[in-house]
Amino acid sequence: MRLTPRSARMYLLLGVFLVALPSMGGLYKGNTGKFLVVSPKMAVGPFQESVVYIVEHDLFHAYGYIINKPLDEERMAEAFPEGTNGRKAYYGGPVGYPDTSTVIGNGPNGPVINRWEGGEERIVAGYAGWTFLQLNYEMLRGAWDVVDYDPALMFDTDPAAIWGAARVRVLRERPVKDRKGI
Repeated sequence: MRLTPRSARMYLLLGVFLVALPSMGGLYKGNTGKFLVVSPKMAVGPFQESVVYIVEHDLFHAYGYIINKPLDEERMAEAFPEGTNGRKAYYGGPVGYPDTSTVIGNGPNGPVINRWEGGEERIVAGYAGWTFLQLNYEMLRGAWDVVDYDPALMFDTDPAAIWGAARVRVLRERPVKDRKGI
């Protein structure tokens, strides 16, 4: 392969871009610390009527926990064979279920992951995860809306009412014309 000055410049620019991409991706924090609220058009699957607290969202991945789906007795026994000392547990998402569990505590500056500081908590089995730009693409398609984190929504609202309350917030905060797919 013979390199011309033009192709050499292109390879140099590509190399600089590939070296800088991880640094640039770290600057993008997406929806970290917010709630994702599934659109009504996603009426099937594990995310049906779900609200997800996003722990981390950057260009390369995103992950969080579904906060509004309590486990029934059968799934509770599957995920927590030793029990949870009488505490309610939730389905956190399809990734790692039932082998991965996490405690989400209500800290003074927002949710605290895997550290309980007394008070309110959510014990979750599994998590929701997305790969490189996958969540961004789903949001562009209108599958998800975003609302700011509210501890009352996570810890004080009846789990059966969380999705409806979050949808009301979506409709109140963003006019219909600004949302796709709803």
